[in-house]
Amino acid sequence: GRCKLFAQRITRSNSFQMTMAGIILASTACMAIQVDNENAFVNIYGHRVKVWVIIDALFLLCFIAELSLRLIAEGCVGFFCDPTDWAWNLFDFSVIFFGVVDQVVMR
Repeated sequence: GRCKLFAQRITRSNSFQMTMAGIILASTACMAIQVDNENAFVNIYGHRVKVWVIIDALFLLCFIAELSLRLIAEGCVGFFCDPTDWAWNLFDFSVIFFGVVDQVVMR
């Protein structure tokens, strides 16, 4: 009920869509910068951590939040069976799923 309506209002707003487009562009720019600056480190509580691991995790959290809101707004059937957007939705889901696998398994 109310959660679905709230998620629909958010995900269908221009400001949300523009914010997500900005996050995608920032993520792309960070990937380009990462290629030339692969070994940037920061100390966190005495542990030496690659800066890009943190940045990648933060972007992934943004994308998980966006996907979650869209799934709540459309429901699983509406999200994966939409006659016009099912392919993009499946692509988004797959990219985020494998991003989570990368963070959990590969790090």
